[in-house]
Amino acid sequence: MVCEVSLVVDDIIFLQNSCFMAYMEKYKLDNFSASKVFQAYGLFGYIREHFEYLHLMGVDYIVKHLDGIVGGR
Repeated sequence: MVCEVSLVVDDIIFLQNSCFMAYMEKYKLDNFSASKVFQAYGLFGYIREHFEYLHLMGVDYIVKHLDGIVGGR
């Protein structure tokens, strides 16, 4: 059971990191600037909370979805 939980946590972290890196690349941001956006809009938490749905989507789709969150606030 502990191993299964660890795998899910690793998957969540991997997805968060993949989305973060894709967001940085899309907007040509450095780590600090992208981190400020992700923290200001709670995007890491959003990815964690909606992992079961989001992990089924591609990273490009998720970044577009995150754009909607950032643009909608």
